[in-house]
Amino acid sequence: MKKVVSILSPCPSLAGDDGLAARTLFSHQDHADRHSPFLRLNYAAPTPYPARSRRHKVHGSPQRGFETVTLVYQGELEHRDSSGHSGILGPGDVQWLSAASGLLYQASHSEPFARQGGTWEMVQLWINLPACAKTLPPSQQSLPCADIPALALPDQAGQIRVIAGQYREQPGAARHHSPLLLWDIQIKAGHQACFQVPEGWNTSLLVRSGEVQVNQQTRVRPAQVVLLSLEGQTIRLNAQSDTQLLLLSGEPIDEPVLTYGSFVMNTQQEITQAIADFDQGRFGCLG
Repeated sequence: MKKVVSILSPCPSLAGDDGLAARTLFSHQDHADRHSPFLRLNYAAPTPYPARSRRHKVHGSPQRGFETVTLVYQGELEHRDSSGHSGILGPGDVQWLSAASGLLYQASHSEPFARQGGTWEMVQLWINLPACAKTLPPSQQSLPCADIPALALPDQAGQIRVIAGQYREQPGAARHHSPLLLWDIQIKAGHQACFQVPEGWNTSLLVRSGEVQVNQQTRVRPAQVVLLSLEGQTIRLNAQSDTQLLLLSGEPIDEPVLTYGSFVMNTQQEITQAIADFDQGRFGCLG
């Protein structure tokens, strides 16, 4: 059984340039070794946005050396980057963007969503790349909701969407550079579900809604993250109400991590080079 190590509550809201806000639930700046290969978890809890002509957005940010995984649960997100990728994510869709050797990224509410207003909810993960993948060309995977495998949990306990990794015999939709699991889970009130993850992997659970008891001991509430021990393989979850949660687990990347803003490299020399490349326009442009 994996034991509960700690429960993490949200940091203050991180507002975008025009109000697109999220909260950081954990970051590589605190105990990076306990989250690797995951660097950061930002969560925008369900929030009503009124209709308006001007879109909430985040201006272009330079990225190198890691991947961003964006999961939209409610609302719509329009995105584009300097490598030519663009699109709109709706409820249930996922974008897996590998900045790798570097790009500029921009996101905003879609024009229709901004015009109509509505409830907005999303998760964005930063996932580290191993050193051998940090110099690859940028790439992206668009994963529409319909393409993500969804399976019923045993005993009609709920449902699991296998975004990455493997659940039982079902492989996930995404390709990734290091071994990890990313499961989107729903458990019905009063039901129990058990999951197996590898020994020695860093494992966390984000509760998006509802309330769940972990290993029949610790209750976790909405917008909280429970960090589990490296030891053990089994996680037992009892839903006190209809619960939606995200499980992330991965084999730690045993390499140095140096960061500067949204540059994630292995040495100070690589950070210095990333800054120089950005200053000289080598990350492209957003137009």
